[in-house]
Amino acid sequence: MLPPEIISKITTLPPPIEADGADERGWPGDCMGRFTISNTYKLVCGYHELERDAIWKRIWRLEVPERIRCFIWRLRYGRIPTNKVCNRRGYGTPYCDNCVGEEETVIHAIRDCPLAHNTWKNLVPIKYRLEFFTYNYHVWFQRNMESDESLEWGIGWRVIWATTCFIFGYGGIKINLILSL
Repeated sequence: MLPPEIISKITTLPPPIEADGADERGWPGDCMGRFTISNTYKLVCGYHELERDAIWKRIWRLEVPERIRCFIWRLRYGRIPTNKVCNRRGYGTPYCDNCVGEEETVIHAIRDCPLAHNTWKNLVPIKYRLEFFTYNYHVWFQRNMESDESLEWGIGWRVIWATTCFIFGYGGIKINLILSL
């Protein structure tokens, strides 16, 4: 039996009115129209959006090694182990190893750290630099993944961008060691 307060709330609801139209199912269900706990979990977590996400397809079609594609997929969702993320989990400090007092966020490590910034300045064509360095993280990611430009070498921008992001995301430690020698 339901508690009295719930029963009173149910009884205060007005009955359906024919003028409002027929009842409709509000749950999308799976491809067969069924309700499942698995689909509910995917909907709540936002995984259902992956199917409509054209960027997702572009990531997995990048002509780069698999580990770079996996890195870019993680980058898409901001799941990179930066110092700030590690610090929240109780490890180390949140600050960039190259910058004084600057928290190492994903966009800082990949684009805004002076080490990364100088590299990008040499790669990004002059006409795109202002946009490249001023977009917020999500727009920046989207624009770079949607680019069909090829640089003068004949290599697609997405390949260069993804590889460089990978170098600064996972390879940054190696770069710092090389520069300190």
